[in-house]
Amino acid sequence: MEQSNKRFDVLIPVARKDTSFVKYVVTYINKYIIGCENIYIVTNKNNFGRLVHLHIFPNVELLDENELVPELNFGIVHECMKKKGERRPNCVGWYFQQLLKFAFAKSKWAKEYYLTWDADTIPLNPLSFFNGNQPLFTKKIEYHEPYFITLNRILGFGKLVDFSFIAEHMMFNVSIVKEMLETIAKEKKSNGETWVEKIMLACDFSDKRGSLFSEFETYGNYCIKYHPELYGTRQLNTFRAAGLISGRHITNKSLERLALDVSIASFEPRDAPFPYNISWYMGRVKNKLRNIIADLLRR
Repeated sequence: MEQSNKRFDVLIPVARKDTSFVKYVVTYINKYIIGCENIYIVTNKNNFGRLVHLHIFPNVELLDENELVPELNFGIVHECMKKKGERRPNCVGWYFQQLLKFAFAKSKWAKEYYLTWDADTIPLNPLSFFNGNQPLFTKKIEYHEPYFITLNRILGFGKLVDFSFIAEHMMFNVSIVKEMLETIAKEKKSNGETWVEKIMLACDFSDKRGSLFSEFETYGNYCIKYHPELYGTRQLNTFRAAGLISGRHITNKSLERLALDVSIASFEPRDAPFPYNISWYMGRVKNKLRNIIADLLRR
């Protein structure tokens, strides 16, 4: 792979459950992501107090997720979902964080490129996201039909490649994201006024096969269709279930061992063994109670 001098910022959407762990994520991003400049943590303003430990990093800035761009906030996404019959409040965040990754391109902080990174994921070896000046997609193996039903509704085409774009990260080109969002907003066949509304109102929440929209599949296939020469592709050794080792209480020595085999490791709370998984189960109970209350209010 050709060496690159490209510089870019990193965007990490952070939920409350990840506020403690993200310190380790930032540490390893600064250590191993080649070309990283600023790191923007986008989260609910109520979480800022939980993230004071990030002040030790001079290149980290906290952004209020509800103030990134005028057309997007948590309430707008929730209202769109309710219009489509989906009232479960714990589902809103999943879609909201995906749209935030697009919205950053329209914010005052965006430059030429930005890398989005999962808040539960640590890079374990030096990683470059450019081959010379060419940005790289990470190829994965996954297929979830509802993603492409929604994609077809908002952009008029479906899956165009034999691999998945869904990874723990993605390098976004600001100009292309803005072009894509403008195209979505202008689509006359779909409901809604803004690109946010058009995406959310295109989701069929009566389809119970799980998530209905993927920001990565949408952007990746858009690039293949309209900018096929811009990106290259590569594969990385990743370990999605690294939390099985000891949850998020993993030692530096264990991370060093992991780094011999994988370049990226993710630590989802649900993967943690007992007793590290107690807090995750408590969160599940709270979410179920919220759903029950939402169903009762709907009746």
